[in-house]
Amino acid sequence: MARALLGGVPDYSGVTFVEAHLDDADQRHPQAAALTGQGMMTALHDNRGLSAQRNGGGHLRVYIALRTELDWHEAAGVDLADTGWVRETLLAEFASAIAPGAPAGILAHLAAHH
Repeated sequence: MARALLGGVPDYSGVTFVEAHLDDADQRHPQAAALTGQGMMTALHDNRGLSAQRNGGGHLRVYIALRTELDWHEAAGVDLADTGWVRETLLAEFASAIAPGAPAGILAHLAAHH
């Protein structure tokens, strides 16, 4: 209904988001939990971003964003159904953009916990 009212057609904005979940964050992912604190954190750099928010039950929800083409995964040969491959591709993408000790530590936790 809303789309009919707006009369618009969806258009890709140039930013892709990937959502990840870290369960029992205080115990299993203490660095990510510390970076997030009791609320949320956001880090933006060089057309990339990380946002994490603390949810109930010790859960962190992480959003990984990058400015890229709509078909970035096809051009990189990444099968989006293969979460391990997606994880490794994102880690490589962010490794060159974020300094050691920065919030990319959250991505390291994603790599270590499938």
